[in-house]
Amino acid sequence: MTYPRYQRPSMILSHDEALRGEKFAKTPGRGQYVPSGVDWHHVSGDGRLASSSSPERKEQGGNRARNGKKSPPIGVLKPKKAYNVSIIIGNLRIPISEVGQALYRMDEKALEPDFLRRLMAYLPDNTELDEYLNMSSRDVGRLNQADQFVYELAHVQGYESRIKAIVLKASFGEKVYRVREHLINLKKACAEVKRSSKLAKVLETLLSVRSQVGGQQASRPFRLELLSRLHMVRLEGRAGNLLQLLVQAVQAGCPDCCIISDELPTVTRVSKVSSADLQEELTELRRMLQEASTLLASMSGLNDGRPAGVIDNFPDIVGHFISEASDSLQVLFSLQAAALDEFHSLLVYLGEDPKQGGGVVGGSEQIFSILAEFLLKFERLAKG
Repeated sequence: MTYPRYQRPSMILSHDEALRGEKFAKTPGRGQYVPSGVDWHHVSGDGRLASSSSPERKEQGGNRARNGKKSPPIGVLKPKKAYNVSIIIGNLRIPISEVGQALYRMDEKALEPDFLRRLMAYLPDNTELDEYLNMSSRDVGRLNQADQFVYELAHVQGYESRIKAIVLKASFGEKVYRVREHLINLKKACAEVKRSSKLAKVLETLLSVRSQVGGQQASRPFRLELLSRLHMVRLEGRAGNLLQLLVQAVQAGCPDCCIISDELPTVTRVSKVSSADLQEELTELRRMLQEASTLLASMSGLNDGRPAGVIDNFPDIVGHFISEASDSLQVLFSLQAAALDEFHSLLVYLGEDPKQGGGVVGGSEQIFSILAEFLLKFERLAKG
């Protein structure tokens, strides 16, 4: 093929273009020749026509977002806060657009308490809230996913009180379960100790061994705390310690009593619960019930500004919760009183002074820790 006079090899025309008789025009200042009618801005440095995705084309079209290009997302939350929110809502079970209705319904299946509990640390502050509430519809459509979610929350009347109520309701139930379980176990452990024939036989053997050993051990009154020190009590004129002598006596006189824990399955479990922690849980339950009442009162003073057709279950659900929670607390207090009576009875059975030994709040874990430790050391030594 014979090239036109001013055509460079890099600008070879297609056969169809040659047949159409395309003419060439010189591009001023660039020393190149392009087909007439072609914008010279679209010609790359080596003479090729730049595609729409080439850097040259992008440079020219950088300011053309208004002609069809999608605007980049915007955000109100700070990057770190937005990042944490985006991680949390990764477990969201419903579309973001339905979050507001679910919160009005107080729907714990759509908005699980654990999900809301983690979210509470990232609720919008006053400045962010103002931006969401005064945002134009055009900017709303450009929000990133995390901000879209928080935007939906911000437009729910009393959203923070609703979230707190759902979390509080779930936490209250969890605490009630833990406290009730411990109080029931405490009563059960007290009964196990008083019913255990094996423990009674071992303690009887211990008193006999102490009297046989004589000396200071025989002259001192028996206290339960001695069980935790048997392995440290050395015998005058004998090898070993008082715990070893007790095990030998039990093995010889009542070998069936070498394993006592089968009659005391709850003792070790109760020994791991602090009485102070138990009392703190009871105090916290009272505070939570009061907080629920405060939330209900604060919401009743708001104007009804929910969207048309949206059902607000907050008053009914929180009101019902307060009623049930009050009943649950009364049951716990009754159970606490019964457990305290059982524990005092146990202290008397063991020869301890109830006034000195404490109660459900003030020493139960100490008593059962002594018993649990004794069982462990005694049976370990008995097994050899």
